[in-house]
Amino acid sequence: MVMLEGFLEDSDRNGMLLQLTIRDYDELDFIELYRGMDELSRGALLRNLSARAAAQVREAAAGPSADPAAARRAAEGFVRRLKERADSAGA
Repeated sequence: MVMLEGFLEDSDRNGMLLQLTIRDYDELDFIELYRGMDELSRGALLRNLSARAAAQVREAAAGPSADPAAARRAAEGFVRRLKERADSAGA
């Protein structure tokens, strides 16, 4: 499982960075990367979605990933993109 180290705290900065990065993904890719995250990271992602979107993600991701390695790679890619965005924002 991949962890959003450094972005778990519920702060305005982290929320903004997570929301901007989440927007880079379509629904299916987001669900796959969500499956590759640990529980704390999943919580951080969900709190940056609307209640309706969070419920849809939870429902869609309820089953196991068809390819756990792909879920992990997707999650790692999300973290990499998030860190790049944070670096470019002067974090």
